Amino acid sequence: MTQNSDILPTEEQWLSAKTIDYLKSDKAFVYPESVVEAISTIVIAVHNSYERNDNAIKYLLENIVQTLQDRPVSDQYMQINRTDLAQKPLIMQLLILMQDIVIKQHYLGQSVQQLVWLSIAMHTAALLIVQGRKTDTDTILMQFKMAQFSASPRRTWIWDTLPGIAQTEINIEPVLSVFDGILKQQKSALDLLNNKQSIHIEEKKSNKR
Repeated sequence: MTQNSDILPTEEQWLSAKTIDYLKSDKAFVYPESVVEAISTIVIAVHNSYERNDNAIKYLLENIVQTLQDRPVSDQYMQINRTDLAQKPLIMQLLILMQDIVIKQHYLGQSVQQLVWLSIAMHTAALLIVQGRKTDTDTILMQFKMAQFSASPRRTWIWDTLPGIAQTEINIEPVLSVFDGILKQQKSALDLLNNKQSIHIEEKKSNKR
């Protein structure tokens, strides 16, 4: 008879384990166990929602709200300002902002869409972590963190570019296509900035001659 230890983990179990390993390997920050568990739970919930044929959004929201209503992030970490947020890893910052939405019961209308997309961003970050794509992971987390945290149109543009959750159908291919577009857009913006900086440096050199 096959032993339980010989049974291969499911995709979501494997992804969850990899995510937990990544969080616990962070040398700069010790994640509270409740935070690790909440992030893992949300990642699994999103992953499972992709497999559902119906009521995927309802299933996902129920899992997210239930998880965050338990307040996995303690009050000592819930100071939502630029300085305090910056002291935590990006994926935890995202969790803090999501918990803030739920605890304040703002998960209605537009906030529902934001809560779903923030959870999808967290899941996408987990996929990128597994692939060792740290820069892309940070880019996705930062874009969604700033979109939720900031009121500046320079930061909130992302909400206008994302399809409504009714149109996503929680299908992984179009969702990943959306995130790929975000990464390409950010890379183009970075390339443009680097080009401008290079031109500026060359101009300064020319002026000194």
